[in-house]
Amino acid sequence: MIRILITLPNTFGREVAILESYAEKFQKIHLRKEDWTEEQTIRFLDTLSHKLIRRIVLCDHYHLALDYNVGGIHMKESKRTMNIGASGKGTVSTSFHDLHTLKKEAPAFDYALFGPVYPSFSKSGYVPAYTKDDFRKALSQTKARVVGIGGITDNKTGELQSLGFSGLAFYTSFWKDHVKA
Repeated sequence: MIRILITLPNTFGREVAILESYAEKFQKIHLRKEDWTEEQTIRFLDTLSHKLIRRIVLCDHYHLALDYNVGGIHMKESKRTMNIGASGKGTVSTSFHDLHTLKKEAPAFDYALFGPVYPSFSKSGYVPAYTKDDFRKALSQTKARVVGIGGITDNKTGELQSLGFSGLAFYTSFWKDHVKA
């Protein structure tokens, strides 16, 4: 199962050190810094090791994928219609929140995030719109690699696999242990 880490929206002092030390635990690390300028993204990428750069998936400023030889790009739902030729040799992924759309569009991508699978830790009231049986049925009807997001913890790996997910995406469950308020 693929393991993905989603970065926090704002950077903090130890972020690069934490990413470097946990790089082997995740095949992909989605750099989700939605408010960052291209210059801020470049400065951040310049601080990363080659090992970590190959795991980075850009969630914005996609054209930098060619310059930095990152691991891929992640297309927001609103940008799915863009020409995705700027990914270089990396993966192209996207996110879905509707199983019908997922079944129809996800096979065009290397993998897709889908959620929430469980009640979200980071968004109060953000709960799954589908049952486990809905997931099992929909995921058995697509060849797409679908990664679960939303309320994900390590102890849910077996259940997600039995539902047909190809991986897990971590956000709050990872960062809550590494960022002290």
